[in-house]
Amino acid sequence: MLTPEHTPSGQRVYPESTVGRVRLIRQLYAAGLNSRTVAVILPSVDAGRAVPGLLARLRTERARISAGIADLQEAGRLLDQVIDTSSCR
Repeated sequence: MLTPEHTPSGQRVYPESTVGRVRLIRQLYAAGLNSRTVAVILPSVDAGRAVPGLLARLRTERARISAGIADLQEAGRLLDQVIDTSSCR
């Protein structure tokens, strides 16, 4: 996903512009996407438009993330109830 340059001794060197790319990749991983999906998304990000079929895939991933958020929010509400009940005793 990143293409480094190499020094004469073979050491990888990344330009400063790579920082933004790494940040994007990390955010996509944090969203729960796997490396295969991230590798498919990046060319569309670079081109500024999605390749055929990608939008449907991204919408599916977005729905999965939204469902996960809803599940976590419900878990938080349940924990709040347990905390409130426990602290009243």
